[in-house]
Amino acid sequence: MKPELKTKVAKISLVTFVILLLLTLVFTPLGGFQIIEFVIVATTLIPALVLGLEIQRWFAGAGMIIVLLLIMFDHTSGQKRQSRVVQARINNDSKIITELTSQRKKHEDKEQARQETVFKPGFMYWTAPYLLSADWAAVITGTVVNVEKYNPKSYLTLYKGKIKIHQILFSKPTKKVNFVKTDYLACDGGFKGLKVGDKVMIFLIEYEDGYAIADYVGGTCQLGLKLSSFKAPIVLAVKDRLKTGHISKKHQKLWRDVKPKAFDAYMTQVKVPKKP
Repeated sequence: MKPELKTKVAKISLVTFVILLLLTLVFTPLGGFQIIEFVIVATTLIPALVLGLEIQRWFAGAGMIIVLLLIMFDHTSGQKRQSRVVQARINNDSKIITELTSQRKKHEDKEQARQETVFKPGFMYWTAPYLLSADWAAVITGTVVNVEKYNPKSYLTLYKGKIKIHQILFSKPTKKVNFVKTDYLACDGGFKGLKVGDKVMIFLIEYEDGYAIADYVGGTCQLGLKLSSFKAPIVLAVKDRLKTGHISKKHQKLWRDVKPKAFDAYMTQVKVPKKP
């Protein structure tokens, strides 16, 4: 092949390389998918490397270096893009999992709410019997979980609430209701002075063939007794009275400490056993 022809072929090779490289960069943005295109573009430099003059070979070599750098940059860009895609998928999956978990929890809460039982005795705000004089129909302990203030009448303010039952200490059936097992107790009154988290002992009396809570006198709250814990001494005193039917002598001071004047008035009305 004549030298002039070799030079012409090498020139065409270099021009073709430049055109194809520009077209590749314009129409195929870097992102990890252009390695084959760059290799094809690089092959157009072979005639210039083999047949060209020294300066043409230099340009062809520089072109090869440029292609190599572009391939490296394209590979790095592809890795970063792939990493972003993977991270986006992870974030999307995490979001879906979070939403599914939230929906499942809401469903479980609804199921639990449907399964939980709530006992709703009435509140006798118009009467105030002495706690120890009342004929207890049921005695339970529990924790206050809700308190709300409301006005059923313009002249009347009551505090309703809900209690998570801890233990039913005593219960005798009425004509309409047999209070033996329930998860919560809710009442439209009796929660004045109480707050969420308070432990209480609730005393129920029989009313209209069912159960009711009276606005008791002689206790530490309208429901009956506010407790420091479910193992407080007063709990043992109540259990003892439920068992024996009277206030044992060993518990008299404990009861008197609750409301001294009311206790003394009660003791004058009953015959106190000499022995516990």
